[in-house]
Amino acid sequence: MNLGDFTARLNVLKNNVSVYAPLGPAKAIQKEAKSAIGTYKYGWPRLSARTVVRKRTGDKPLLETGKLQASFKVKSGPHTATVYSDDPKAGYFERGTSKMPPRPILGPAIHHARAEAQKALLADVQSMFRRSLR
Repeated sequence: MNLGDFTARLNVLKNNVSVYAPLGPAKAIQKEAKSAIGTYKYGWPRLSARTVVRKRTGDKPLLETGKLQASFKVKSGPHTATVYSDDPKAGYFERGTSKMPPRPILGPAIHHARAEAQKALLADVQSMFRRSLR
């Protein structure tokens, strides 16, 4: 490989990293958010005794049908990736209501997934670099 080819491959790598690299960390955050549903790992307020009795799933916060857990998606675009929930109730869970305390999901998921997101980013960049040298 001559210097011109190497430079061209580095330019392709630079573009790929800036466009695609955010996807790995976003998927790590998505996985973390899904794993929190039904647990108290983020220090959420305990469910009331009445709520526990009423729920099919018992003392598992935000887990009833699995719909919220399945609602976390990743959308990628040029230079960005977004983790979001398409469940209309997710905002109420995040911020709480007059009858329900807030149980934030995405903010804590970002914090808890930090190390995994960094590993994913590094793995993605290394993989792109290896492919660009072929």
